[in-house]
Amino acid sequence: MTRQDIDLQKIQVLESSYQGWFNFKASIVAGTIVGTVILIVNMQYQNIINLYGVFVGYLFLVIGAFYFISDMKESHDEHISFMNGLILRIEEGEKLESIEELRKMHKKSAKTKNIKPKSSNAKT
Repeated sequence: MTRQDIDLQKIQVLESSYQGWFNFKASIVAGTIVGTVILIVNMQYQNIINLYGVFVGYLFLVIGAFYFISDMKESHDEHISFMNGLILRIEEGEKLESIEELRKMHKKSAKTKNIKPKSSNAKT
């Protein structure tokens, strides 16, 4: 196996790990939305809350859903940019760090919004 093949496998492992977490978060958000809708409808059906309460509940639900969806989209975009930067580094012939170091770089870049991974040859 060539070094480039090994580096591409590192990227594939990172992508697989990220995709698993992304699917987990998406299922939690979807489950929360469905559960909340069922709760609100059930409470309204049993006359525990009135129509005003239903409206307020749905309003909070929609606002929360848009927040989580936009946060997940931003996270996904940052991840795609990070993966693209890694692939560009491989095309330039650079050797990638270990998977753990790449995960740390990804977390750090997501926190600082610096989504392009730094080249190992670049001076800071």
